[in-house]
Amino acid sequence: MAGAEKALGVDHTDTLTAVNNMASVFGKQGQYGKVLECYQWVLAGSEKALGVDHPDTLTTVNNMTSIPQNQGQYKKALELYERVLAGRQKALGMGHTDTLTIVNNMVVVFHKQGQYKKALEFCE
Repeated sequence: MAGAEKALGVDHTDTLTAVNNMASVFGKQGQYGKVLECYQWVLAGSEKALGVDHPDTLTTVNNMTSIPQNQGQYKKALELYERVLAGRQKALGMGHTDTLTIVNNMVVVFHKQGQYKKALEFCE
């Protein structure tokens, strides 16, 4: 990653891809603090280089949901999912499969919390 950062810059999309890949490795090791640091770096760079509603930026936000969700911080996970859902609805529409995937992910979080009525409402 240091090579990409030096050659391309901290906000270059290839550098951000390398940092995103590092987040995946840290996640497999259970190092959630480092995962969050990587995703925050990628998010800041993506927002700057691509914009806040760019699909790649929203994918990073979606990836970030895994951290609070794995730690049982469902409210935080839902806040992140809501951002992704709003962006995907705006860009792709409600019927697009990428948008519907986020709805499904939110339903899973509601289910984990025992909010079955809310989960069913999202399925309608």
